[in-house]
Amino acid sequence: MRPQSEVRLAVAAALIDGRGSVRQLAVRTGWSVGAVRTALDNMERAGDVRVIDTQPQRGSKRWVPVYARVLLDDPAMQDDDDDTADLGRTLFSAWFQPDAALQPLREAAM
Repeated sequence: MRPQSEVRLAVAAALIDGRGSVRQLAVRTGWSVGAVRTALDNMERAGDVRVIDTQPQRGSKRWVPVYARVLLDDPAMQDDDDDTADLGRTLFSAWFQPDAALQPLREAAM
């Protein structure tokens, strides 16, 4: 895995203080808007941040996304589709049958 860039680390530190748009995070970090936008796009793909709201941009009709960190303990930020854990348990229980190991071998009646 490649190390994180300085911009990404600065944006992650700025998001600890609270949510923000690209421009607000650029002001907090001191990096350019383009660098912060690229870092946020990459962080969103990696699942580190999520768009939680949109707000109007001052002087325009355009709405801009507001980003926030994804907290692992927050149930609202987690996906409810955790079928892989259920699949793993099903496969394990199909493979491992403790009852079969405890029963003695029975001979077939002829």
